[in-house]
Amino acid sequence: MHTTTQAIILHTVKYSDNSIILHAYTELFGRTSYMINGIKSKKCAIKPALLLPLSIVELEVEHHPKKEIHRIKESKITYSFCSIPFNPIKNSISFFVSEVLFRCLKETEKNDPLFHFLSQSILILDNQDKGIANFHLIFLIRLSSFLGFYPNMDNPASNTYFDLLNGYFLSCKPLHNQFLPIPESDILKELLHNSFETMHTLSYSKEQRNNILGQLIGYYRLHLTEFGQIKSLDVLQTLFS
Repeated sequence: MHTTTQAIILHTVKYSDNSIILHAYTELFGRTSYMINGIKSKKCAIKPALLLPLSIVELEVEHHPKKEIHRIKESKITYSFCSIPFNPIKNSISFFVSEVLFRCLKETEKNDPLFHFLSQSILILDNQDKGIANFHLIFLIRLSSFLGFYPNMDNPASNTYFDLLNGYFLSCKPLHNQFLPIPESDILKELLHNSFETMHTLSYSKEQRNNILGQLIGYYRLHLTEFGQIKSLDVLQTLFS
């Protein structure tokens, strides 16, 4: 099928000296992979400048439902970054977010709400400066709602522990050791009550921010069996240390 779709660049893998496999999250087909030959050629279907993590592009593609790897006919930029490539903090966050998405987005089906959330989140990261150190924390929490393990807030009382295995708050420690202590549970609760629009109001120490980030990654790993290690996590935590 010959069609055009919006896409968010997630990851590229070298296939040969002059070919790569591009992994993207598309508006029409969900997670999709494309073979790109002649990446060094001026006639290549997609220019290297469009392959930055989280780039939003328009792809003219040949899509065959029974194939795992598809072909790109033409491409063009949909949104030009204003700050992400030039701001060390935003750039590091973009690599982290794209790696998280590469590891957790597996569905090859259209999902309009998820694509809208991702594209709007990228625009916010690029255009907003206040509270950007909290962006990835808010992003991970909001993304979990699309993945099926958004924390349950039925028990909003203070002095509660967050059960990482079951995804809800408890007034006493669970019988297993996969839970957040009260201080970290309170930070998670505060994050749950905030958004990208209010993230600038949240003030955490570097230790608190890195600790809750590590806990959120652990939460993802508990609920996504193939999530694995996030290589860019150390870079991000070093940036905020």
